[in-house]
Amino acid sequence: MHPRRLAVPVLMIGAALVVGCKGEPVAATTPNALTSERRADLAMQLVDAAGTSDGAAGAGLAAAVIMSGAQPTKITASRTGFKSVARVDDPSIAASVGGTTVEGAVYNVIAFQVVERAYGDTTMGIVAWNVTSDNNPTSFVVAYEFGEGTGRFDDANGGPTAYGFVYNAPSSSWTVTSGSASLLGRTVGDACEGFAYPGLTATCNLATFTGALTISASTPMDTPNNTATGSPTFAIASGVLNGITIDVTSSTSATFSRR
Repeated sequence: MHPRRLAVPVLMIGAALVVGCKGEPVAATTPNALTSERRADLAMQLVDAAGTSDGAAGAGLAAAVIMSGAQPTKITASRTGFKSVARVDDPSIAASVGGTTVEGAVYNVIAFQVVERAYGDTTMGIVAWNVTSDNNPTSFVVAYEFGEGTGRFDDANGGPTAYGFVYNAPSSSWTVTSGSASLLGRTVGDACEGFAYPGLTATCNLATFTGALTISASTPMDTPNNTATGSPTFAIASGVLNGITIDVTSSTSATFSRR
């Protein structure tokens, strides 16, 4: 079964993000943390990049995850060619990025879990973006699966059990067609700074996950004005990822559940 499209328009997502970031920016508390102002800026850039594409629902939730205050896990490209990427503070986690990414490129990664107890549904996901000197990411990756464990992006054996999207600014978007995503919860910590999404009432806590992601093939989305070509790849080897867990207590809009 496929996830339902969110009933909330993408423009409402953007409006909610803007409302949520009024006032003075909250200072970053750790070297890799993001100020509230920077989080809001990143979230809007992701929503803009997704536009009204098939991945807009996933991008909207991922934008809200960025706004939550979770500290991203940082990974850095360590050699040219098909990039090996190692987290600065933990060499056991690595990733690969296809394309023309230069050595030393930095990516931020946040993992997330959404639990809808009323329906017995759990969605696990990852959002990643490249860090640039002008604070304008040129690439976002959003992937999610249903339940803990490993989900596939391909159509084999009854259809995909994971969904992924790649967005390159300003107007290129792809649907992931091959690979897998895997996330398992590890620890749950303090309440996150805030999680807000139109139509959802939820509690939010900082968390850590064991996660891995492999995007081995992707196809340009069939959307108006899409300039995407080729097949971007991206992979994160299994390791500990920072993120949040979201416990939905009530919902007036469709979410990613398969019901």
